[in-house]
Amino acid sequence: MTLKKLESIFELRSEINLLTARMKKYYARGDYVGDYGYNANRAAPFTIQGVAAYDEPKLERLKERCRRRVLELDTKISEATAFIETIPDATVRVLLEARVVDGLTWDEAARMLYKKMSADSARMIVNRFFDEK
Repeated sequence: MTLKKLESIFELRSEINLLTARMKKYYARGDYVGDYGYNANRAAPFTIQGVAAYDEPKLERLKERCRRRVLELDTKISEATAFIETIPDATVRVLLEARVVDGLTWDEAARMLYKKMSADSARMIVNRFFDEK
């Protein structure tokens, strides 16, 4: 596995976040419809809500794309985890696991490992590992 393949996981996460945000927009804009009424058996009111019928196909396509990307992300994370477990250097292993599997930034991954490690130091350690391979 290459560093480029590992970094593609972040692009996939970004795409999933973008698709999710788009779906939320459909629900947030004014086309979200609803109605209320009374149940015949009880005197309790109920509410029906949903997306306007003309937006339903668009929303379903977005949901399907998002589902496919999530499955792709899960597969890539599983492959990355299997690769990371084979790395003998614990520092590289922890940095990659925090960065790739947990989705942390370089700065967060570095500070998780050592309080005074910088993001550039963490990135260089990982780059050196892949340059040596």
